[in-house]
Amino acid sequence: MAVVFIPLPVIGADIIYNGDGSATNNPNLLRGSYETGCYYPAICGGLLVEGQNNINSPTNNSAGQANINVPIVRNRPNIAPQPAKNLQNFVTEKHIMPIYQLEPVAPANIELDWGFSLRGAYEKNYNGEGFTLNLEPNIRLTQQNERSQYDLGLDANLVKTIGGDYRLAGLGADFNGSYALNKQTNINLASNISVRQEDVNSLGAPNNIVVPPHILKFNLNAGLEKKFGKLSTNLRLGYSRDYYSFTGLNNNQWQDNSAKNRNGFSADLRLAREITPIFGAYSEFAVQRNIFDNISQTGLRVSQNNWVYSARAGISGNWNNLILADISAGYLLYQFDNNSLTANPTFIFAANLTYENNNGLNIGASLASNISTADPTSGASLKKSYNLKASASYLINDWLKIRANASGNWANYVGIADIERNYQIGAGLDYKLNKNITLSGDYSYNLANNSTTAQYDGHKFELGLTYKR
Repeated sequence: MAVVFIPLPVIGADIIYNGDGSATNNPNLLRGSYETGCYYPAICGGLLVEGQNNINSPTNNSAGQANINVPIVRNRPNIAPQPAKNLQNFVTEKHIMPIYQLEPVAPANIELDWGFSLRGAYEKNYNGEGFTLNLEPNIRLTQQNERSQYDLGLDANLVKTIGGDYRLAGLGADFNGSYALNKQTNINLASNISVRQEDVNSLGAPNNIVVPPHILKFNLNAGLEKKFGKLSTNLRLGYSRDYYSFTGLNNNQWQDNSAKNRNGFSADLRLAREITPIFGAYSEFAVQRNIFDNISQTGLRVSQNNWVYSARAGISGNWNNLILADISAGYLLYQFDNNSLTANPTFIFAANLTYENNNGLNIGASLASNISTADPTSGASLKKSYNLKASASYLINDWLKIRANASGNWANYVGIADIERNYQIGAGLDYKLNKNITLSGDYSYNLANNSTTAQYDGHKFELGLTYKR
């Protein structure tokens, strides 16, 4: 587990003012007098700044008498704020410019949302045809106050197939938290965990498997974000864990999957700068260490332990939240501990485009490349993939939305000649019964053309009901 040490005195250095600390606007002498998160009195609303007048601060004194609210001085019994000079210049009938304004702290805002989706699907492909029923409940808790925000979500997936029993196919939880040290500095924490198991009766399951493995994925990231005017920096440290249990085969044997189990440790730095109100530029530098539990007994038969180095630069654009665009490119290098697996520098890129207007039209497209370690039992060390996605939706009226999507995935392997080609296209609609219940219908078509299997296609029809609190 990665431990993050944060040098708080250094981070908070920008809130130390020049001088001997005797001024009446020194926050260390007047704790409790400023609103939460107000570190620079000259720019905080409702605070008296020497040399400025403000006669637009109403009071509740119906008699028109001036009431001066003297700030509470905590832990400093011998120190009191100096009265304002020429007080009469600040007071008019029924108005007063307070010397210091005491802002009440807003109570923590806690929201609880929950819902579920119930979907029935009919699927037909080269393995046959079948019906599946999915129930996916979810719950989310959010707490927000002036400095921090925390978000916790839980979800589950219950599955019933024709010819099979009800079973728990997956569980998941995620947490996101953010705390503002000051107006320029944030601490961020994000974590997610999921456990899932494929259905042995699904059409895509291999025929020789009777007990699919449980697959656990865990990620934890902690970050420190700091702004310097138009320049922002984000330093993140992370830990990840992949775990695969044993696979039960039809010959009464158990297959060990420990060669897929991995611990990952990462650190990355992102620098971003606003160029214009529309365009911004950024760069990212990352390093990751991957350590696997075991060496595969089939296929690769050597350790996949490695270091990963990457560098990327990009440009982003935002046109009044109507058009969002992002494009980046860089290099990624896998350096294996075992000398028989050569280093493989790879050019990587990503592009995203989103268009959304007030008339209910939403269009999105993305293109990205990636490289990752392959299943060691295949005999390959790395998998290079390319992904293209496009989607569109249109809100016809308040209760009816139509959707469409398409995607393509291409993958090549390092060390073996296998290739993967998968294409998908789909369409659907959402019918909103009321503010809580939505009915949906979807159709998708899949085509696969892989070197390890014959070309095949599949059709899937799905009907669903979604309830949101």
